[in-house]
Amino acid sequence: MIAHILRTWSQPSLLLAYVPGLALSALIALVALTVGAWLGNAIIWALLIGMILAAVVRIPDVVLPGVGVSASLVLRAGVALLGFQVTDDAFVALGASGSMLLVVAVFGVIAAGAVLGPVIGLDRNVSIVLAAAVAICGASAAAAFAVVLLSSPEARKRDLACAIGVISLFSTVAMAAYPAVMNWLGFNAAAAGFVLGGSIHEVAHAVGAGFGMSEAVGVSATVTKMLRVALLAPALMLVDGLVRSGQGRTIVPKPPLFLILFVLFALASTFGMVPASLTSITLPLSRFFILMAMAAIGLMLPWRALLVYGWRPVLLIAVLSLGLLGYVTIVAAMVFA
Repeated sequence: MIAHILRTWSQPSLLLAYVPGLALSALIALVALTVGAWLGNAIIWALLIGMILAAVVRIPDVVLPGVGVSASLVLRAGVALLGFQVTDDAFVALGASGSMLLVVAVFGVIAAGAVLGPVIGLDRNVSIVLAAAVAICGASAAAAFAVVLLSSPEARKRDLACAIGVISLFSTVAMAAYPAVMNWLGFNAAAAGFVLGGSIHEVAHAVGAGFGMSEAVGVSATVTKMLRVALLAPALMLVDGLVRSGQGRTIVPKPPLFLILFVLFALASTFGMVPASLTSITLPLSRFFILMAMAAIGLMLPWRALLVYGWRPVLLIAVLSLGLLGYVTIVAAMVFA
């Protein structure tokens, strides 16, 4: 990937070829941001707008190179920038027991998805992508795992779009429904925040659900969710190694560049080496890059291919989501209530 970037920058004509597609992806991302501010979930809107546009008009060849870059390099950049959001606040606020039990939840959900997915007829790697979206941070985790686990570009676009669509639906429902469950259970702010941050899929939905209850719940939900985000890199490296081992490839896997950058950014942030001004820029930039990637995936997606999955991804995500909710609720009652 580095060689490709250097070769592109050394030839201005190649760089200019990407401008139309990048501009189109950015425009759709801006529209999705606007629509999302009113109707929620800009990520799914970016994907839908791209899919609708591709279905009603022929996408000009001139934009295809830039759209391809948006769906690949821009996506990786967006995931890498998430590392700046990782801090040690979560470990401090949750304590050793809360942090450890949340780590168990993340890896447990991914393992459960790898086992249950093939039972209901899903490819194992696709199942792991779906499980990672439930366990860690929704669409961003699905995108990161898809880059590593789904080798075919066409299959990756289809499977990632499927994962994002289903996970976005469940995350939206969770944002609306889980706070009512917390009120019914009578959990205090720390416990309610732990459950919301530990079970809701998307970062924005987890934070929104928490602050919708109270500022104290919002803070607790945010630090809990950030711990899940911090587990993206170790979970991905572990899963990649296990998958390679299961395929008989004993060579130690070389981590992709975006994952190395995520770890470096996370370490810099954790040790206080990143100024607040930079952190405040990287969060919206990361989100915008991911929106551009979702728009590009929608533009290139053969949407009828999504129908091959039917009910299977919905069932898997439902089972994993309910299992995760039950687990973190029990942990919250034991540790915080």
